[in-house]
Amino acid sequence: KSALESAGQDAKQWQKRDHAASKREEEIPSEVDVVVIGSGGAGLSAALTARSAGKSVLVLEKLDTVGGNSALSGGYAAPGTWLQLRKGVEDSPDLMASDMLAGGDNLGDPTLVHTLCEGALDALEWMTYETGVSWSPTCGQDGGHSVARTVQPAGYGAAVMVKMAARAKKLGVTVATGVTVEEIMRTPGGAVTGVKAVDRV
Repeated sequence: KSALESAGQDAKQWQKRDHAASKREEEIPSEVDVVVIGSGGAGLSAALTARSAGKSVLVLEKLDTVGGNSALSGGYAAPGTWLQLRKGVEDSPDLMASDMLAGGDNLGDPTLVHTLCEGALDALEWMTYETGVSWSPTCGQDGGHSVARTVQPAGYGAAVMVKMAARAKKLGVTVATGVTVEEIMRTPGGAVTGVKAVDRV
C-alpha cells in the first residue's frame, strides 16, 4: 500500500481489482502410461526413469510448486563417493546399513535398508549425470554416521529439484501442480487403472 501511494497511485483502486486467473501452460492429459503422485525426489526420479523407458508420464502434485520435502533437504549420504576416496575415508554399503539400522534402534527393515545403501552411490551418480546436479567439494559426517559420507548438493535440495524438474520437462514429462489426487482406481484384482483428482487451478 505504501509503495503504491508513494508512486502516486490509489491503493484502494488496486485492492478492488480482480485477481489474475490461473491457467496451465499445457493441458493435463486424460490418458498416459504412468501417473506419478508427488513431485519430490522419489516422484521425479520415478517419472524420469519411466520416461527414459519410453512411457508417457504425468506427475500430479498437490502443492503449487514442485519439490516436496526434497526441496528442503540439505545433504545426501552415500558410500564410496569420489569425495570419500579423495579424503581417504573407508566406507561400504554394509557399514552404512549398519549405521542406519543402529540409528533407527534396529526397527528398520534390514532388506530395505541394505537396498537403499547398495543403491545410494548409483543414485548419486544418476543425479549427477542424468539431471546435472553439482556437488560442493566437501564430505561431512552427520549424526548417526560412523564415517564422513554426506555430500552437499550445490544450492541444497531446492537446486536439485529445479534441475530434476527441468530435465523432466525437457524429456516431455507433464507435471501438473495444484492437483489433489483423491482416489487410486483399481480392478477387483488390485491392478491400478487410473486416479481421480481435483484440479485446483
